[in-house]
Amino acid sequence: MRSIRYEIGVLTLSLIISLTFYFPTYEYGLVSDYLGWMMKYQQGSWSDVIHSFHYQGLHPFFHLVNYTFYKFFGFHSYWWYISFAALHGINGYLVFKIAYRIASHLRQPPLLTAATAGLLFLLIPYQMEVVTWKACLHYLMSVGLFSIGFLNLFRWSDSGRNIFLIFHHISFLLALLTLEISLASPFIYAAYFLLLIYIKRVDISFKTYFLKVGIPHLALLILFFIGNSIILGEVVGHYGAEKHLNFQVGQVLDNSWSYFIKYAAFMHFFPDSIQQWFYGAYAKWWLLAGLLLSVPISIKIWKGENHHLKIAGIALTAFFMGLVPIITLWFNDLTLYENDRYGYYASIHFCIFVAFLLSRLKLNNKLLFTGVYLVINVTFLGKMLTYGNEAGTLCEILLNDYQWEDRDVVFMGIPQNYNGLYMYGNYDAEATSFRRSLELLRGKQITGSMTDVAHFNMKKPTDRVDISKLDDYTFKAGIAQGGSWFWRKGLGLTDFKTDQLEVDLESWYYTLMMKDTVTDYIYLTVKDGTWSTLE
Repeated sequence: MRSIRYEIGVLTLSLIISLTFYFPTYEYGLVSDYLGWMMKYQQGSWSDVIHSFHYQGLHPFFHLVNYTFYKFFGFHSYWWYISFAALHGINGYLVFKIAYRIASHLRQPPLLTAATAGLLFLLIPYQMEVVTWKACLHYLMSVGLFSIGFLNLFRWSDSGRNIFLIFHHISFLLALLTLEISLASPFIYAAYFLLLIYIKRVDISFKTYFLKVGIPHLALLILFFIGNSIILGEVVGHYGAEKHLNFQVGQVLDNSWSYFIKYAAFMHFFPDSIQQWFYGAYAKWWLLAGLLLSVPISIKIWKGENHHLKIAGIALTAFFMGLVPIITLWFNDLTLYENDRYGYYASIHFCIFVAFLLSRLKLNNKLLFTGVYLVINVTFLGKMLTYGNEAGTLCEILLNDYQWEDRDVVFMGIPQNYNGLYMYGNYDAEATSFRRSLELLRGKQITGSMTDVAHFNMKKPTDRVDISKLDDYTFKAGIAQGGSWFWRKGLGLTDFKTDQLEVDLESWYYTLMMKDTVTDYIYLTVKDGTWSTLE
């Protein structure tokens, strides 16, 4: 009974931490790709789950859960916040359990090591994209399913009961049908367990692991690739084999180092002048130096008797393994938030790496360094949470204050992102993202046209774009603060022309010349946190 109460207590604490920290962001996250999924769900039914609502990915289990959330929560941001923050809290609890199990098998006091890993996972500032952007449920699910599979491997190896092995393989299968990032899982499981077998900390042999775990993993992977080929027409879905399998040594080395220094040194929060010394062109040289240094250190650790350091080394290796499915994708070092989701799955092992590294310190030093490291994480997470709160408030105001459903509108300055958090950026010229927000989240019927000329990135709620009228058909739009610039279709704004209009960019402002002299347009921009009009 005490054990059950203990488990419930740890889980409850993990949930409270996640729900409390992320509460300020409860209004944010119903943006961008989330809206695209919701439109498909509105137009579809339960029968569309099996083929992933015709998405180019074999993700039926993800869509089963996501569609269920949609059916229960609709577009109520509060319930989406609770579900996502709660799942993150559960994942933090599972990471605690994994670290506890590993430390217990090393026959050392496990509590502080496990608590460090679990708390760190909950409080890393880079987790925020997954927890707050409601298009990221599959990342939360992938971590949960990986962790459940890991714990069932331990239960099987400790008890010898094959039922836990069956649960493990079911978890892995569901993970494959959730997101391709789980393709790394068999190799990560093997890295940990082969070490534990080697140092005689689990009661199974290499042969047993290979026959009962390795071969079923291989069979499931083969079936998954065959299923992709038959259903999707290529072996890897999502972004496709062209991107996921385009392994170039230089890019892999650059991105591997970049992800490590991003997590280890909070590099995204440093000024660009410092970041440029660690990312980009210099990344491969830092990684090369690290690899050269790691060789003698690894040999010494491997020959030594300190098994905690061996686990730390395997965890760091697992961190890089967890990045393999996304390592060929663009590493974003331009803004906060965007693409941080790619590291969520791998971050489990970074947390275990740090926890076991710190575990070898004397108690007072361990508490000091752990406390300082957690405080740094909380400080940067607090900064991100403030941005999430402000972005959510801004989204609510812009949706609630919009009153031109039946008018033809030209958007001369709509928020593209808020300190990296997605707002209303588009890859077309028709304000599709904002239109969907109005239609889905507010139930408004837009009968007028929407023309999207330019976006801008915001850093404060008071950031604005000022517009003025030069003559009846010519207008000027200028950014009123430093640190912002104009965007269009996901990139920086450049000169362009259409049958309807022509834009001439001049540094911090642009000139808009309307060729359509018949339509009575409303010209809109954002100023001091709400809409500003020029008729």
